[in-house]
Parts: sequence; structure tokens; C-alpha cells
Amino acid sequence: MKEEGGRQVLILADDPGFEMDGGGRSRQCFFPGRTWTGENRFEVASVATRQFPGPNAQARPDR
Repeated sequence: MKEEGGRQVLILADDPGFEMDGGGRSRQCFFPGRTWTGENRFEVASVATRQFPGPNAQARPDR
């Protein structure tokens, strides 16, 4: 990860196969082509876990 323009950017070696837009919507670029709205959660084995809340997410005191 790196900071770019005041935002955190996740740098990947390979195409993850999905896209996120700024409105909290995500879609798979390949089969089966699902779409969803809300937060996305990523886990990078042996490195870190980072959660990206959607635009309507409520603040949670445990985070």
C-alpha cells in the first residue's frame, strides 16, 4: 500500500478481477460477473487486513 493524493492505494502484482467505483459499487470483471454495493474487505496473507467502508457505512467504535 502507498498513499497517493491523500488516499491509500493498494498495489497488486496481478489483476484482481473486479473494480470498485467511488459510489460504493463493485463488480467482477469476469465470469460470473456479479455486482454488489457496500464495503469491500481485503486480506493479504501474512501482511495486513484493511477494510474500506462504503459511502453509507456507520462509524463503529471497535475500529
